[in-house]
Amino acid sequence: MRRMKVYHVQKVYLNNMKKEFQQDNATAPKRRGCSAIVQRAKTILSRVLTCFHQKQRGIEDIVANADSSNVKLLALPIPINDESKPAPLSTFTNVAKPTPLASASSESQGQLQDQVTSACQAPSAAAIIAGESKPSPAGPFTNDCRGKHVTDTSSTPLAQFIRTIKEKSHGLSIDDFTFHKLLGEGGYGKVLLASHQATGQQVAVKMVSKRRLIMEGSEEIHTELQVLKKVRKSPFITRLYGCFQTKDHLFYVMEFLSGGDLHTLMEREGRIEGEKLRLLAAEMLCGIQYLHSKKIIHRDLKPENILLDHAGHARIADFGVAVMGFSALFKITGPAGTLEYMAPEVLSYERYDTTADYFSLGEIIYKLALGKHPFLIGSEQNIFVIKMKVMNKKPVYPSQMDPNLCDLLKRLLQIHQKDRRKMVKNIRQHPYFNTVCWKKLEAQISQQEFVSSSVSSLPPLERMDMDELINAEASMPSLHPKHQQLFRKFTYICK
Repeated sequence: MRRMKVYHVQKVYLNNMKKEFQQDNATAPKRRGCSAIVQRAKTILSRVLTCFHQKQRGIEDIVANADSSNVKLLALPIPINDESKPAPLSTFTNVAKPTPLASASSESQGQLQDQVTSACQAPSAAAIIAGESKPSPAGPFTNDCRGKHVTDTSSTPLAQFIRTIKEKSHGLSIDDFTFHKLLGEGGYGKVLLASHQATGQQVAVKMVSKRRLIMEGSEEIHTELQVLKKVRKSPFITRLYGCFQTKDHLFYVMEFLSGGDLHTLMEREGRIEGEKLRLLAAEMLCGIQYLHSKKIIHRDLKPENILLDHAGHARIADFGVAVMGFSALFKITGPAGTLEYMAPEVLSYERYDTTADYFSLGEIIYKLALGKHPFLIGSEQNIFVIKMKVMNKKPVYPSQMDPNLCDLLKRLLQIHQKDRRKMVKNIRQHPYFNTVCWKKLEAQISQQEFVSSSVSSLPPLERMDMDELINAEASMPSLHPKHQQLFRKFTYICK
């Protein structure tokens, strides 16, 4: 009886399999017909795309051969897709904004351009021919942010200086300059005020010891030069004109900023308040974001490294400990820079990225606004003591402080870098910066000058004896030829 039941089950199973097989054979032609239809559709789509590209090339030929009397075109590239637009800053693109802040609009996100000095985006060729759109030579700025007058700078001493150094076939040398005064001194070298003998242009010349760089490691030798070449288009970063070397020193020829730095500004004026503080904070933020868009972490932001031009506007300087080429997968570890302006994750030897620069920015703005450091009292050089104070002490915010400024500082001074990363997303849309026109700021158009009456005039142009500085290492043994080879690509002239 049991065997009969098993046999019956097997027979039913085989019959079901037979029916399914017959159904598959019956529907097979239909499936083959569907495949043919899909293949035909793909062929038609391919032909449509081919025709579309041919029409686009035809429009470009029409534009290229158009008579100037019939079609008015600017000498601008005609993009076919959106890839020609300057890339927005990676830190502020496609990110969610913290809940307390209003979400950023697409228009505000468009303000965060990677190249703030690039030309405006040209409309399509078809739109130009049809008269639907006319490109503007003023750039991607709205009417309220556009300059009304254009000044010819081709005959300025700076323009003459740049033309002169470009024409030199053998590059710059120490004999091309007259040195006047020691402007500053740091761990890597000295900064001197000099004037170019042929044009009279004043420049700042940074002199760095080759031996000191070799002691720090060969990977540090070209870091500052590479960074300055990569960020030369930003108006918020000190500009490099050229480089040259002697047997013992490297020389960076840079723009001379006569306003000093934020440290001397605070010593001279005390607290910085109102629109002046807001503008300085916005300019520093623009410079930091530009660095981060180029995958560069500064790591040594402090008042002494924020220089001021003749009108009192900020420039970020000193990239000796900067790091290039970071990414979401590549983070760095270890302290670098100035202890009292290091982020907690740097002091703790944790892996970190660009968020460390935002913490340093918060400390600078706090000190500008209140005249003191948010965590430290006096000068402390013990890394363990500084770490404990930064990690455990909460900054004090006076009751009379602008609430928007207070909220901005709390976001920048978040102890944990994950929290800080969330808080600085879309920081340009923070209420503290509501009155800032970012396009106008980045274009350096009609900026207000904040020159104090106490700003000292330019130092007298007296000749300085350079022999003592140049020959300071003359008594030391000469550098080995293999060490000199590390500097063979150092010479540079700006483009």
